[in-house]
Amino acid sequence: MVAIRTLHGILAFAILFGAKAESEVTCEDSTTQFLLDNGMKRTCLRAKKDPWMQCKKREMRENCPKTCLVCAVSADFVLRLWS
Repeated sequence: MVAIRTLHGILAFAILFGAKAESEVTCEDSTTQFLLDNGMKRTCLRAKKDPWMQCKKREMRENCPKTCLVCAVSADFVLRLWS
């Protein structure tokens, strides 16, 4: 039961923050620094420490898709969860 609730939370988070089509995301976090819109330098390590707050930022989701759970979620996978 706990695993199901956790999985639903992960899916809700991914949907809320825009899981992308499979061709758009490679599902690997960046290993280099990148800039946020405000000019601050960040790495995916910051997202790993506080994913709930950090993954709200577009740049974090784009550079850290694995940590932010925005990797592709196939329709087949979602349908299997509900069947």
